[in-house]
Amino acid sequence: MLGTEFVSFGDVVPHRPVEDLAFAVARFYQRGGTFQNYYMFHGGTNFGRTTGGPFISTSYDFDTPIDEYGIIRQPKWDHLKNVHKAIKLCEKALLATGPTITYLGPNIEAAVYNIGAVSAAFLANIAKTDAKVSFNGNSYHLPAWYVSTLPDCKSVVLNTAKINSASMISSFTTESLKEEVGSLDDSGSGWSWISEPIGISKAHSFSKFWLLEQINTTADRSDYLWYSSSIDLDAATETVLHIESLGHALHAFVNGKLAGSGTGNHEKVSVKVDIPITLVYGKNTIFT
Repeated sequence: MLGTEFVSFGDVVPHRPVEDLAFAVARFYQRGGTFQNYYMFHGGTNFGRTTGGPFISTSYDFDTPIDEYGIIRQPKWDHLKNVHKAIKLCEKALLATGPTITYLGPNIEAAVYNIGAVSAAFLANIAKTDAKVSFNGNSYHLPAWYVSTLPDCKSVVLNTAKINSASMISSFTTESLKEEVGSLDDSGSGWSWISEPIGISKAHSFSKFWLLEQINTTADRSDYLWYSSSIDLDAATETVLHIESLGHALHAFVNGKLAGSGTGNHEKVSVKVDIPITLVYGKNTIFT
C-alpha cells in the first residue's frame, strides 16, 4: 500500500518515504511473498461530484510514483524500479522454493532461497539502530530498517535505505492569459468566464420561515445554496452575525460585500462563526 487516506482540503498531503516503501516491498519477498499490489502506483483525479465525501479534494494521488498528471515522481519511481530489478535477479530461486529464515542477531534476519545451484538471499535489519553482521563468511553493514538483496548470496545489489536515483521536483509553468468573454474560440483552446452575481437568481428563489436541509434542497446537484435575509433599521449599528451550519464552508455577504467566511473539517462537518458587521440606515441585505 502506498497510502490509505483521502486528501482533505486544508490538511497535510499524505507522504510515505520511498525508503520505507522499498523496505516493505523487499521484506514482503524476503518472507516468501509472491505477488505485490500497489495501491496506488499511478495517481488520478476525481472529476465532477465523485470525490466521495465532505472536504475531500479532487486529487486521488497518495504520493504515488506517477502522480495524477502522469508525471514521474522522483526519487520514488526510480528507487522502486531498482527494487524490482533486484528481485527479478532472484527470480529462479524465488519461484523454485521457499525461504529458510535464520537470525543473525536481535531483529536481524537472513532469508535464504536455495535449491541446488540456484540461490538468493535477503538480509533484513528491522531494528531502529544500524548493525554489522557476518553471513556466509562475509561481513555486512545493515542500516536500521533495511533490507539488502543478494541474488548470489554474496553480492548486495540493492540497499533499500540507500537511494541512487536523482531527486526531481515537478513544477508547472504559468502563463498570463487574456480575459475572454464568451464561448471557446474556433481552435477549442480559448478560455471563457462569467461574472456570477452575489445572491439568489429569481428563477431559483423561494421563501421559507425556517432553514432547510441542504442536500434535499439542492437535490445533490450542487454544493452551493444561498440563504438571503433583509432587515430595515432606523439607524446604523454595529453587531455580530452568528452562524451555525452543518455545511462544509460558508461565506457571508452584507450589502454585497464579503463580511467573513468559515470552514469545517473532515472530522467535524460543521461551521460556527461570529462575524462583526456594520449595518446601515435603511434596508440591509445579508447573503450566506
